[in-house]
Amino acid sequence: MKGIWIALTLLAMQTGTAQTQATPGPFGRPSEGTGRLYVDPAPGSVPSSLRQLCDFSTLIVEGVVKTSLLPRLLSPTNLETDAVISVSRTLKGAAPNPDIVVAQRGGTIGKFTSKPVSYSIMRPNEQYLLFLIEDNRPNIPQISGAKRYLVTGVWSGLFFFNAGKMVVNAEERDALRKRYEGLSEDQVISLVTDTTNHKDPPEPIPSPFPGGSSIKPSNE
Repeated sequence: MKGIWIALTLLAMQTGTAQTQATPGPFGRPSEGTGRLYVDPAPGSVPSSLRQLCDFSTLIVEGVVKTSLLPRLLSPTNLETDAVISVSRTLKGAAPNPDIVVAQRGGTIGKFTSKPVSYSIMRPNEQYLLFLIEDNRPNIPQISGAKRYLVTGVWSGLFFFNAGKMVVNAEERDALRKRYEGLSEDQVISLVTDTTNHKDPPEPIPSPFPGGSSIKPSNE
């Protein structure tokens, strides 16, 4: 096993490193193993409050993951996965089509996985409230009939609902999303609606699920 460190950059806003313990394969790409992906966003790019999260986002939508596409190789160990989202409700902005595409750093190709520690890769049939910014990178392939977006603050704008409750599905859970963990879908939507309408949102109800939900690191 050999540790591999690589720098990542996303729209000059999101930078970080990934540590990978894997068996080297062709062209320097690991052929198997799991790398724990750490993303260190640029100062000021991660919202510290719900109001900032709403203000930073050009589009806020609720939807279900329709499908996940095969990850792209941006470099030998740098993967990026697209999720096609079927939009059911828009809270801010205007979704140009019923489907949108959201890119996330990380993913799995063959037996090699780049696993984010601060967020999870979206999977088919999962339900989310997504806070998004436009993805205008010219070198990323376009998907016909679906505009591209990125998650605001890398992980901040990823609100996952499981059985109608907000869950922070990550190994390292950020302070902003933890404040809303355990709230119902209706409660979160109400808070976001009040915030986008420039009302002062009330403090969230304490989570009934102490400790929340997390992804356990793999044992290599």
